[in-house]
Amino acid sequence: MNEKLGGNSVEGRMDIGNDEVREQLRKLSGHLAHDFNNLLTPLLAYPQLIRQDLPSEGASRELLDVMEETAETLANISRRLGDFALPCRPAKHPVTIDTVVREVIAAIENENLALGISVKPVHDAGINVMVPHDALYGPLKAICENALEAMGGMGTLSVTANAVSIDDTFPPVHGVRVPPGQYARIQVHDTGPSMTEQVREKAFEPFFTTHKHTKARGSGLGLSIALATVRDCEGFIVLGDQEDEGFSVSLLFPAVSDLVASDMTAGGTGEDTEDTEKERVLVVDDEEPIVELFKLMLESVIPGIEVDVARNGREAITAFESGHHSVIVMDLHMPVMDGQSAFTALSELCQANGWDMPGVIFCTGYAPPAGVKQVISGNAQHDLLHKPVTTEHLVRAVKERLRFKT
Repeated sequence: MNEKLGGNSVEGRMDIGNDEVREQLRKLSGHLAHDFNNLLTPLLAYPQLIRQDLPSEGASRELLDVMEETAETLANISRRLGDFALPCRPAKHPVTIDTVVREVIAAIENENLALGISVKPVHDAGINVMVPHDALYGPLKAICENALEAMGGMGTLSVTANAVSIDDTFPPVHGVRVPPGQYARIQVHDTGPSMTEQVREKAFEPFFTTHKHTKARGSGLGLSIALATVRDCEGFIVLGDQEDEGFSVSLLFPAVSDLVASDMTAGGTGEDTEDTEKERVLVVDDEEPIVELFKLMLESVIPGIEVDVARNGREAITAFESGHHSVIVMDLHMPVMDGQSAFTALSELCQANGWDMPGVIFCTGYAPPAGVKQVISGNAQHDLLHKPVTTEHLVRAVKERLRFKT
């Protein structure tokens, strides 16, 4: 069903400033997040690998669960520091809303965030948006977490998605005019207390929270980061009207056709095939622990894969000349030759020799430069992962690139 929205929606009123002091804090936060991300990658990945060699029950597994949960909490803080420090316009990919809604709800349930609360996903599986996966997942999860905290362990959380038509009467959101057209709306509704006018005015301020006694670390950054992320994708966060029971927050993104999403996600995320056997992957990073960890992660999960390593962009080019790898996992910030320069050199080398260009997965703890965002924007052959990288995300990205080659 396609709804028409006009002048009755209520906007959030708090914009995010950008003064000199804030800029210095962003730089400091960015450097801290980068170092934390490199340190956290093995802490996130090793418990998953160690668990494979342990019996199905026992105290060791419980200890690993504690370690993994702690690492994930630290990683969440680090990601929020990085997002706060270096907001950037992300590269866009077609994303099916239904998939991301399911992932968010699964994460909420796995993290035991919804204990005592009924979570009801009611969504339209046919709506696609042109945004990075994390640009929808992160804000949606932050809004859901905020709603769960507001309900205090009792109530119902509903997530719905539908297509809407916006006209000229739709009010500005955060001082920005919403262009008329077709949008995908993802609405999060909770049955907790409604948001007061005072809270609405401060809801998107960094570090503002009404939950002073929450156990969550990094509280107060979620909505401010969500707003910055959504705006970078030409989207909007709309606070709902006052309701008799509960409150609603909506995400609005320009909708794209099913055809566009289908064409640009060729290769999909289906099950492994025999085509992934005997494929060669090159891991490039100047951090020795990261190189060895990524190699272990890939070889332990993808059957028949052969993983080579390099410590900088120049070594990567030399290795590719003899190995002709199908996929290259490459850090962006390295000595001798960085990842972006190496990508350019690889492109020229392949073009000059008539070789197939490998799928390149860039990894970084910083905001990616404009050239990298342009490379991965609308091109399913290449991808970007933000550190810290989990086994699940790395394996999924490599498998998708391998399928793209078939």
